[in-house]
Amino acid sequence: MIKSVRRGDGVSVCEDNSTTVMNANAILHCALLGFICQFARVLGQDIKLHLPIILLPLLEKASHIGNHSYVQNLAVSSLLVVSKAASCSDMYSFVATNFD
Repeated sequence: MIKSVRRGDGVSVCEDNSTTVMNANAILHCALLGFICQFARVLGQDIKLHLPIILLPLLEKASHIGNHSYVQNLAVSSLLVVSKAASCSDMYSFVATNFD
């Protein structure tokens, strides 16, 4: 169980083993990535208007550095969904075209 503990400076922090907190963060990230997929499917071509906001976080989560493997795999899948929604045939060309 995660407990909230007040530090000396008055800030509350979560105190638990890092594995539980890491898994909770991974679940949250996966839920948000799933939302981005649904958002892209609903918007279709109009997702291009939102690429400046969503592309960098997707690329960060797709990196293997500091990310849970589930988050990384779902981020790559999300990039595929977003690229198809934007009518791009290849995820790599999609990223190269839209990442400034």
